[in-house]
Amino acid sequence: MSESVYRTTTCKIKNSEGKEITGSITIEVRRADGIKCQRCWNYHTVQGNPKDVCDRCVVAITEMLPYLEEQKLWTKDECEWWRIEVQKMKDKWKAH
Repeated sequence: MSESVYRTTTCKIKNSEGKEITGSITIEVRRADGIKCQRCWNYHTVQGNPKDVCDRCVVAITEMLPYLEEQKLWTKDECEWWRIEVQKMKDKWKAH
């Protein structure tokens, strides 16, 4: 993994009480845990969602199914496959 250093001439950092922090600080940026959602590119740690999408996108796609089918963006079979996969996911969650 390559490292990058970004420099700036001004930067104000405040603590949770709003007091400015002075002096030397170090900020570490690391790769996010989990996998990247194939739809929104946010990283998530949920495994087993259809097409490796995050929970938020599972809901969004499920709500869009009538539109996707109506506009012929997804076939009826693809929409039914999605519904079945989401139901399997829900059943798996209930079992835990």
